[in-house]
Amino acid sequence: MQLLDLPLDCFRYILTFIARDFDFHEQGHEFLRLRLINRTMDTEVLRALQRPAFYLWKRKTRTLETGPFFIQWTTSAPSAKKFVPISSGYLDFFASFLLLRPHAQEPWNGNISSVLNHVVDALLSADGLDTNDGTRNTTMRDLCHRVFEMKQWKACPGCFTDSLFPRPQSKYANESESVDFNVLLANLLLGRRSAFADQDISTLMARKSIVFGTLLQACIMGGQVEQVTHLLNRGVDVNDESLAILETAIASDRPEMLDLLFSPKYNLSRSMTAPSRIERAIQRAVQTDKTEAILYLARTCDVSAIPKEISFAFGHACCHNNFRITGALFDELKVVLPCSEGQLEWVLAHVVFNGHQDMVRFLLDRGFACGGVKMMYAAACSGDISMARFLLRECEITLTAGEWCNVLREAVIRVTPRYQAFVEAVLSDPSIFEKQSVSAESIFQGRSSDHAELLIQACKHGNVFVVRKLAEAGAELNHAESASKIPPVLVAHIAGQTAVADLLVEMGAKPIHPLESEYKAMFERGELPRPEKKKPVSSDDCYWWM
Repeated sequence: MQLLDLPLDCFRYILTFIARDFDFHEQGHEFLRLRLINRTMDTEVLRALQRPAFYLWKRKTRTLETGPFFIQWTTSAPSAKKFVPISSGYLDFFASFLLLRPHAQEPWNGNISSVLNHVVDALLSADGLDTNDGTRNTTMRDLCHRVFEMKQWKACPGCFTDSLFPRPQSKYANESESVDFNVLLANLLLGRRSAFADQDISTLMARKSIVFGTLLQACIMGGQVEQVTHLLNRGVDVNDESLAILETAIASDRPEMLDLLFSPKYNLSRSMTAPSRIERAIQRAVQTDKTEAILYLARTCDVSAIPKEISFAFGHACCHNNFRITGALFDELKVVLPCSEGQLEWVLAHVVFNGHQDMVRFLLDRGFACGGVKMMYAAACSGDISMARFLLRECEITLTAGEWCNVLREAVIRVTPRYQAFVEAVLSDPSIFEKQSVSAESIFQGRSSDHAELLIQACKHGNVFVVRKLAEAGAELNHAESASKIPPVLVAHIAGQTAVADLLVEMGAKPIHPLESEYKAMFERGELPRPEKKKPVSSDDCYWWM
């Protein structure tokens, strides 16, 4: 397995950790050259993927344009981890890796690679095919997708990768039962008809595979309505929490399975008398993007008793541009969202950041409000010039010169071609300032702290375009007016931005040699000045997701 073979989203996950480990941070985009490496890195890649990770970096430690796909870890406690759906590229990569059979295949249950390869061998043999048949890839991929939907793997994907590597005194082999039992569960998961003898049901129900779960869970996940009915009719308590029937049904996201379990005959809704369980159920459905399950639970249960989870479901659906959920909650179910003003702004800012213009229009038409400055910040943080134009045109947002400087600063400090294009488009497109009280030229004609901070950040990050615009507008080039208290020329030298330093001198700044200044030691160490902490725009500022 080579880095070039990885799906791009999977590669970005790995890249984030490598860049962090090597302290790339501000220059993390340069590490994209790693993708040109043409050496086998299977074990290293998997170990990177199983790190306790995929999270959004704070603004001070950003490294790449991560987008909404990463997991945010708020504390070290496992219960505080907020998961997002695992991408299909991530699962396809595991399937392709397992097909290489990289680890010892004996015993058959020595690790998850061995288990899945033996199961696929058995499935192909049962179909009368050779174990190296061309359908092996598809079967392994489908099986990996099904396995990852099982609750225990979805809640802790690191355990999946961790179990690839044999460990001494591991309980893995003891919990995996027989190969025949695992093949039976795999057949059920893949939706194949697989009958089991009546006399074996009590024994089978007592078994559990660490890979495929229990017999009942496999039937539910595979949409085996007849088999589930057969098991329930034999006296299985549908409301026994230890069986995790509700949670597995949500993971399956199958309306026909939910209809069966919630029917009067089985009455799964009795378990909803415990508010905490339905809260957890809806939260899990939201976190794993189970649209059908969310809508079914919202229509079936008393959502007025769980306002927090419904608000969370709504916000999550908005951020992922899911009109089925947002439309149903608003128009069909008439749910009154108990969100505070700050939460509503948070939702709208995230939608702007993700670039969903139709969802922005949908929310604004239904009375959502968010400050124009905050929405423009979100557009700048994503480097989305089309969203910025949309907001200025549709929402009629007007910004002051200082606010425009702050918006541009958010793009300047993210040193990638995408953000550079955003800055240049803002300053060169006349239509952007048609309804503004300022122009592309006049926004730089000021001596406020916002202008000074923009100049310092442009010097620090080597943005010659913005530095030239500020210098032409008469910005002070010789004295520090920002929180760092260091002249712009010296900031450029310390940051290694010689092109900016030369431009400043050309535009009239006094030459300063860093080795002859009071900042000699700082320059030799390559340290950048640390400005005083500025007061955030508001407690709901959109910076944090970067």
